[in-house]
Amino acid sequence: MRLILLLGWVALAGCETTGVPTAAPPATVPVPTSPPRPPSPSPIPSPSPAAPPTPTTTATPTITATPAATATPAASPGPAPPAASLIYQPADGSLWAVTEPDHTPVQLVALADPDAGIALWARSPDGQQVAYLSGTGVWDTSPADAPQELALWLVGADGTGAHKVQELLPHRKLDLGETAADRVDVLRALVERQSLAWSPDSQRLAFVSDQTDQVDLYTTTRDGQVTQLTHSAALEVLPSWAPDGSRVAYGFTAGGATQGAGMYSLGVVPREGGSPSRVVALQLTTGDPATILSTVQWTGADTVTVGLGTAQPNRGEAAALVVSSGQLLPILGAIKGPIAATEWSAAGTLALAVTTPAPDAPADPPDLPSAKQAAAAPGVYTWQPGQPRAQRRSPALADSVAWNAPGTVLAYGVPEPADQAGVWIWAAGAAGAGTRITKAPADTFLWSPDGGQLAIDNTIYSAAGRPLGTLPDAHPQPLAWSAGGLFFVTADGTRLAVWDGHQATTIVEDTLTFEGGRSVPVRP
Repeated sequence: MRLILLLGWVALAGCETTGVPTAAPPATVPVPTSPPRPPSPSPIPSPSPAAPPTPTTTATPTITATPAATATPAASPGPAPPAASLIYQPADGSLWAVTEPDHTPVQLVALADPDAGIALWARSPDGQQVAYLSGTGVWDTSPADAPQELALWLVGADGTGAHKVQELLPHRKLDLGETAADRVDVLRALVERQSLAWSPDSQRLAFVSDQTDQVDLYTTTRDGQVTQLTHSAALEVLPSWAPDGSRVAYGFTAGGATQGAGMYSLGVVPREGGSPSRVVALQLTTGDPATILSTVQWTGADTVTVGLGTAQPNRGEAAALVVSSGQLLPILGAIKGPIAATEWSAAGTLALAVTTPAPDAPADPPDLPSAKQAAAAPGVYTWQPGQPRAQRRSPALADSVAWNAPGTVLAYGVPEPADQAGVWIWAAGAAGAGTRITKAPADTFLWSPDGGQLAIDNTIYSAAGRPLGTLPDAHPQPLAWSAGGLFFVTADGTRLAVWDGHQATTIVEDTLTFEGGRSVPVRP
């Protein structure tokens, strides 16, 4: 099943479009597009949990008598709940998990209504819960008389305990006309700009809903207790949790049926809701208000980083909000084109990939201060809180970045030119651009949970760039690491397998898709 939503969007840091989602879109002016295509036309279920697994029992310790009193040993802890290390969809549009440690496929959701579809899913950090959006009547092939429904559900990684958290649509029929605000603003916020954001402790999920006929930010506990965090006419997007789980940062805009977005601001609200503790209007270093907001990421106890930009002219920037003071500090400014990727390391360093400047980008206004006037050249940059600006580490045209778990090595992808194309690795703090370990661009490269291995296409490398092994398929798609090995799907997309370092074991054979969700491994 290939799910295409009503107002497909792809947001790169500093670049946003509202066309049908693609892997790497160009930076263009957002424009409304055709309605969403539903999942697959093949029959697919109202969410229902799969049969629960056979229960296991824990033996009761023997009570030992002593000359004094009889003591009862503390009860042995029960087995840990199943954890999902990978979520996937077969051709029928259902939702499945691969659980640890035996890599058993478990059905999470079955869909019976031919018009039903799963728009998005997100696994909790501990791997024990999966949140997903399921709906009908909002796809481009939906019958005119189909009921409009879009709901948030939670289900355990073992397929049990599925329950509906909330209906996200208002209690009225949406107008899904080509330029209708319901289509451009409301459905876009609920589906395409929706971010199912789990708290660091896996106990709460942040999401946006229009249940009250007003898009607002909410949270839910794992047992479905919902709290409304905001009460405003703005369109809230991209919630991100503070490291201690006490606050949520988010973007918001007034919307707009012609551009698909208005001017963006950033808010911070306590997890219990109430008045925002901080609201900051987002501006570029040129002084222009941000009409694109692509990322919101809490990167420290008092720091939120954002990717922002404008569509006309096409500009992208990265900035950091100091929450306590409300000061917005430029990280990388006046980019003539998009920031292609960003990633925050466990060691506290932000990496940014900058692509080729847009050929039609205008020159910077001559009256800008010199510190703000220079546009960032293509390359790889790093930044840490307290630094005035990001530092350029490599001049190569980069389109992707990935830190290993300890934050000691950065991998980055270079699509061109031929004498630089490939995957490079750079040791944090080292001089120079690092080491080129492949001579061809890679669609995907993934670090192992311990940060010691890097999967690139069908080859596994050490953190120093030394080849360690090869997957049995010629052109596989690496999906995720788990404690038991590397998950990958074959080049024809019909076999999901796991490689344990010596051999590959098939998990399921079917036409599979991993779009629309997150396939992030559980780190042991």
